[in-house]
Amino acid sequence: MAITHDEIVTTVLRRLTPFAAVTVRDMDDELRSVLGELSDRGEFLPETTTFATEAGVASYALPTLFRNAGHLSISGGNDLVEQAWPDYQRYIEGQSSPSQGEPRYWTIWDGFWWLWPVANDAYTVHVDYWARHAESPAAITFGDPFRDAIVAGVLAALWAGQLAAHQAAEVELAKNRALFEASVDRRIKGIYRPTHFTRYRDI
Repeated sequence: MAITHDEIVTTVLRRLTPFAAVTVRDMDDELRSVLGELSDRGEFLPETTTFATEAGVASYALPTLFRNAGHLSISGGNDLVEQAWPDYQRYIEGQSSPSQGEPRYWTIWDGFWWLWPVANDAYTVHVDYWARHAESPAAITFGDPFRDAIVAGVLAALWAGQLAAHQAAEVELAKNRALFEASVDRRIKGIYRPTHFTRYRDI
């Protein structure tokens, strides 16, 4: 179930109803900040894309909102192996014209994928990667499991900022920040939980 901007605003305002003399002018800045923090905390937004290589071209621009790469492969060919930037530098060292072929390795540097051997033809590269959330809070791309974290995060940001002078601010900030952290930790553990295998024995 998708999370909407208006739903988050309505839920946050409802949570603030019991507090006297609370006025919130707008919460887009707080929501934007929370979405950005969630992006920084984990690989929560998986995406896929493709790009086509060109003969003699080594570098290709990363997607908009790129956070981290997971897996690259050549269509109909092999998986590409991730390497470090110094490995690419060693590959081109002393070569005025680097050798070409079907790419086997990749690295990221300065906003680009670098593939080597440098492509000798047009290959389609399939990419699985993780994205950052868009700057605008109008369209929320985090899924339903993040609903509680977003609400708690926005509340914490409001109590730390717009509502900081309220007598309940200190307690409510601590409470909602703790709720946010607990919810994010659950999401992270869900992503990185080790795989468990069950061994079956024939009787």
